[in-house]
Amino acid sequence: MRDSAAGQASMAVQTEILPPPDPIETGAQGAAAQPSRARGESAHRIQLDGIRALAVLAVMAQHFDPGIGQWIDLGAVGVRVFFVLSGFLITGILLGARSSAEIDGSSKWHVLRNFYARRFLRIFPIYYLVILLAWTVHIRSMRQSVGWHLAYLSNIYFFHRGIENYSVTHFWTLAVEEQFYLVWPLLILFLPRKWLLGTVISAICIGPLFRAAVVIGGGNNVQTIMLMPECLDTLGMGALLATLNFLGMQRIKQRFLGAALVIGAASYFALAVITHFRNVPVWNIPFGLAVALWGVWLIDGAYTGFRGLFGRILSFKPAVYLGTISYGVYLIHNFIPVLVNRTLGYTSEHEMPMPIRPIVMVSVTVALASISWFGFERPINSLKRFFPYTRRG
Repeated sequence: MRDSAAGQASMAVQTEILPPPDPIETGAQGAAAQPSRARGESAHRIQLDGIRALAVLAVMAQHFDPGIGQWIDLGAVGVRVFFVLSGFLITGILLGARSSAEIDGSSKWHVLRNFYARRFLRIFPIYYLVILLAWTVHIRSMRQSVGWHLAYLSNIYFFHRGIENYSVTHFWTLAVEEQFYLVWPLLILFLPRKWLLGTVISAICIGPLFRAAVVIGGGNNVQTIMLMPECLDTLGMGALLATLNFLGMQRIKQRFLGAALVIGAASYFALAVITHFRNVPVWNIPFGLAVALWGVWLIDGAYTGFRGLFGRILSFKPAVYLGTISYGVYLIHNFIPVLVNRTLGYTSEHEMPMPIRPIVMVSVTVALASISWFGFERPINSLKRFFPYTRRG
């Protein structure tokens, strides 16, 4: 879909792919929050990796072959699905840790400190290493805006400057995530339980309202998606799913998911047709919410464990592996065309014929991300064992 943000910015509308958060500690969420034991705790985690794989493939497809987005902007869809997934996982982790702290009498500040320590270990080392490498090999767009990326203000930069530095546009989503992390854990850990559901629903409402305010104020396509409050409906929809699980509201959740799938899918396809013929900022107002509505159904299904062919696809070992390394894939993929073109002596990425171009780009991206995962990310990630959410002994 030619969603505004991606309109110019198919190169921009992609998300973190968010570093996969720690697996949800379902034990603290109560029996009502857990999927069937018959399917196994590891099964739903595997399928969530499969969702990550599909989303990162959508982003790469959009960026390595922009023509693919004439009707469906895969990058835009992939980003928003990742935001829903991130909101779900992060909120589930925080609620589970909060519950454990309340049961054993430990400090919520201890939970908050270790949450940030674990996020630091997962996100920062490879993020700053990629920035350093991009600077070192003279990626022009990185050198023009490096300070904004170092400070996790990439989205602010693009909000004011527009999308022009395509190799670094994907950093806006990482900035949104980091800004979300600064606020959301405080709310989830310290608000009274009776306020949790209302707070999450309010966050969901803020997203389209904020986008509407930007459009009314004369904002363009890119500006309607760049700021963190504009993404709260997608992040918040995942948080809503985690909160309903946590509160044991299974009957309400099932009714909500059924309605969300129908309304979200119908709205999305209607908007896809409309924006194909008339792409204006106003259509960005409902677009994120439309994707979030069917996206939350998708995430819940993967968390519980899809059966049948789709479940086997999400559990397919190559898909699970791609989901595991998806953060590294996301971080480096937009730099690969520049590096490959330099190596092969092309002046433009379009000199490489189709369908060879996307195959080469994806292969190089996955190879480098694999090296990053095994040689750098995973060893650092293992240090999270020193920062448990509950105090030992």
